Amino acid sequence: MKKIYESIEFLKEQVLEMRSELDEIVGRQELDPDYEEKLKRLLSEEGTRYRSVDEFEAAF
Repeated sequence: MKKIYESIEFLKEQVLEMRSELDEIVGRQELDPDYEEKLKRLLSEEGTRYRSVDEFEAAF
């Protein structure tokens, strides 16, 4: 039982470390300027004129 508890505690620590590393990586991420511009267009009124995703993608 003690061995199981130690294993669980070890795994919990590993998960917390991975979570911290992922949060750090996500915090450093920046959108590609071209992708960011496409998102802005999609969310603007201009983006609402497309009837389908294919039509929208074809415009870009």
